[in-house]
Amino acid sequence: MRYWIAVGLSLCLLSSGAARAETRPTLLFSCAIGAKTVSVTKTGTRFVYRFGTDSHSDMTIVGDPVAGNIFRLRQMYAGPETQVRFTNGEFSYIVLAAEGNANVGARSIAGVTVMRGLKNIAFTTCARFTEFVGFDEAFSAVPEDTESYSGM
Repeated sequence: MRYWIAVGLSLCLLSSGAARAETRPTLLFSCAIGAKTVSVTKTGTRFVYRFGTDSHSDMTIVGDPVAGNIFRLRQMYAGPETQVRFTNGEFSYIVLAAEGNANVGARSIAGVTVMRGLKNIAFTTCARFTEFVGFDEAFSAVPEDTESYSGM
């Protein structure tokens, strides 16, 4: 009897640990823009766009593929470019990373583009180039975006 209680308790502890691991956000992108940071994290099937400082968020958008407010795009310019677009009303916030190509003089770049409708209204670069972590796997359930919303 004690054996089965111990086995049951062990299984409960293992499953609760796995559940906690699933609720911890996974960092997929992060870069400094001036004194602030833009980041994209994933918890379960939801993604979070956050812009601000460690102590204050200027903007947070929860992206959910089912809700239709997050999109992904991979395309080629001088090199491969990956981006994730979060929508908030008529505005789009596009986090992007584009690899450079020394053969054509293009440098690697990462940053955020803000669009109102289809009009690009702002583009800010990261202090240092950074890429998405595990883009294909992390965003596989996110709908493909149209090139009309290219952050480049």
